[in-house]
This record gives sequence, C-alpha cells and structure tokens, in this order.
Amino acid sequence: MNKKLLALLMMIGVIAAACGSSTATDVASDVADTAEDVVDGDEEAMEDEEAMEDEEAMEDEEAMEDEEAMEDEEAMEDEDAMEDDAMEDDAMEDVSHDLNVAPSDLGQILVDEAGNTLYLFTNDEQGAGTSACEGGCLAAWPAVGEITSPSGGVNADLVGSIERADGTIQATYNGWPLYTFASDSAPGDVNGQAVNDIWWVLDVDGNAIGS
Repeated sequence: MNKKLLALLMMIGVIAAACGSSTATDVASDVADTAEDVVDGDEEAMEDEEAMEDEEAMEDEEAMEDEEAMEDEEAMEDEDAMEDDAMEDDAMEDVSHDLNVAPSDLGQILVDEAGNTLYLFTNDEQGAGTSACEGGCLAAWPAVGEITSPSGGVNADLVGSIERADGTIQATYNGWPLYTFASDSAPGDVNGQAVNDIWWVLDVDGNAIGS
C-alpha cells in the first residue's frame, strides 16, 4: 500500500472522529489500526524483498568466487603440467649418447659420445666375437667400451659387445669391434681412414666406407 492511500485512510479516520460519535471514534480507531497494519505489512514486504535480493547477491558473488577459484586452480594445474613437460624435455636433452651418427666428408659416419670417429679393423673377423688388435695396435687404436645409450640415428639392433682377452668389454656394431684412432685430435677427424687399407670408417649400417 502506498503513502497516498495511507494518508487517505488517516484522513477518513480524522473526519469520522470529528463527527463526535462513539461509532465515529471506533471507525477512526479502526482506520488508524488498518493504516498501521498496512505500513507494517509494506515494511515487512520491503524487508523480505531486500533480504531476498541480498541473499541472491551473496549467492551470485559466491558462485563467481567459486568459478574464479576453479579457473585459477585449472590454470595452475596447466602451468604445473607444462613445467613438468619442460623438465622431462630438459632431462631427455641432458642424456648423452655413447654412439651417434655425425656428418663428415665421407658422409654419415659413426662417432662416440665426444664426436670422435669410430673405425673397424678388417683383420678382425666380422661376427667372430674376438679382436685381432693387441699390444701396440691397441695403443694406436683404442678399443671402444661397451655401448649403453645409442642415439636415435643408430640401429640399436646392430649394437653388441665382445669380451677381450684381458677381460674388458669392447663394443661392436654389425659384428665389427669398434676402435678410435689416437691421431684423431678433434671431433670429425678421419685421419685413420684407409690406413694400411685395413682401417675404415663405418657408415650407419655398420659397413666400411670406401673399402
């Protein structure tokens, strides 16, 4: 009920009271009570409406906070996952391979972890499981130790090993015992290629290049 209606009811009550009769007085009293009830009712309705609006506003605010919290949590999880992936990639990059493929003037050749060229010795018998290089030969052509981590460019199925006479392990590739050359001073050197026509650089398939 609005203020104009309330004022009208009160005016009716005043007029009735002015008539001087007890009935008029009763009417005026009833009108006043009705007016107060109307005011109280309107105030309660307004309070209920305001309470509902406040409750809805709080619910909306809580829903927004929950949504923002979920988005923040998802963003953190995505960031953590990316960091984990980056760490895994870094760990993979840090792994060193003790048998690799590298470009050279002779084409793609086998090299060790440091990039030193690897050779085969044709006095060895391919696949025999023994080495013919001993003593002074071994000083000039050091045997390559056991291969544990070939790179992706190498055929891992061709990687093997033999036990030398002194009990040490020597790597093989395609059945050939592998050696480096003491006169190669830097990665990529191929100074041992074709020495005495018995020392040869190996290609990716484990065959002698240029023999």
